[in-house]
Amino acid sequence: FSFSSLSLTDTNYTDVRKAPVLAMGTEKFHQHRDLPYVPKLIEHLVNTWSAKALENENFTIANLQDEINQKSFNILHLGTHGKFRSNANDSYIQFGKKRLGLGKFETLGLEQPPVNLLVLSACDTALGNQQYELGFAGFAYQSKVQSVLASLLAVPQNGTFKLLKSFYDHLKVVPIKAEALRLAQVEMLKDNTNTNNNLSHPYYWAWFTIVGNPW
Repeated sequence: FSFSSLSLTDTNYTDVRKAPVLAMGTEKFHQHRDLPYVPKLIEHLVNTWSAKALENENFTIANLQDEINQKSFNILHLGTHGKFRSNANDSYIQFGKKRLGLGKFETLGLEQPPVNLLVLSACDTALGNQQYELGFAGFAYQSKVQSVLASLLAVPQNGTFKLLKSFYDHLKVVPIKAEALRLAQVEMLKDNTNTNNNLSHPYYWAWFTIVGNPW
């Protein structure tokens, strides 16, 4: 499913099918579980979107700020851990060994020019509760990007990888982000090739949603 907080963001349409992509993330963490699918998805973005990749020791807040200052991208992909709560002080995204709090995230300047899409891959979440949903919506608003795509549940990594890989593939063709997400979800629903993992079950794809501009 997908919901849109249209009152919170710029609703102007922007075609992102040829947008430059910055893909950041890491597989190894000190205080969180490792994310082995992160480099696989980043590699896919490099191959299909010609994304610029900043991984492992290059996955830093300072490097993100440098890229923002250079206005080098319109789509930002973050493969990392994060938590969202209704209290902004308890919400953060993990960058290597450092956490970037929600209050700091909004000072990065993602609105100048606006980042059209922020994708949060493999983030830890509260299990679909209202506190998390409020925190996620607040993050989407305060980050000042047009659209944020993430899951409202901590979905297993293989499901996240397949869903987001399909989403990015569809986004290269269809002009609307919400439609690309819908097509990716339908593709997983109808896919019977993953019988061992049963990735067609809604648990693996139904929790992904877009907050902000659906176009």
